[in-house]
Amino acid sequence: MKQYYYLICSLPFIKLEEAPSINSGEFRRLCEEQVSAKDLQLLDAVSLVPLKDNPFAADSSAFQWLALDMNLRKRMAVYRVGRKSENTTRAVPKGDDFSELDRGIQEAYAKPNPAEREKHLDSIRWHWLDDLEFGHYFDVNKLFIYKLRLLIHEKWLCRNNELGYENFDRIVDAINSRGEAVSEIKTEEN
Repeated sequence: MKQYYYLICSLPFIKLEEAPSINSGEFRRLCEEQVSAKDLQLLDAVSLVPLKDNPFAADSSAFQWLALDMNLRKRMAVYRVGRKSENTTRAVPKGDDFSELDRGIQEAYAKPNPAEREKHLDSIRWHWLDDLEFGHYFDVNKLFIYKLRLLIHEKWLCRNNELGYENFDRIVDAINSRGEAVSEIKTEEN
């Protein structure tokens, strides 16, 4: 596996709590100059969104990331369904199946604000990246992890609270207007 000592040593350190001094576009430009064409193509495929066709080798950090993230998404779905159903035993796996991940999901869903909930889930993802990084110090896997960290940051940097509130208000208004229309129809039928 090709090693990228100079490139990786030149990258600024990224913390979860602080905005990075580099973005994914700048990172890609740095990689274009030093990364093999094959590795650059794989690096371009790294994403926070699950991929339909996974181009990564099973032992790569990107493949492992996608598997962990898919597991998180499935467990979140089970948790949400269990919370909404009368039979809440589906929400919490029994015995050895109850994991640190399940506790993290419960902690996230205990937060009243959806943004805080998502940030908590992203902190779980960030800690996975710490684990995935072990043993990958100067190879392409380190670059995959670095890009994922940048993407997590960029997801939050592009969020706009004012726009979010406007979208929320628009959705609530649409729901309310539908409810009024249904009420009017029912009144006319009587």
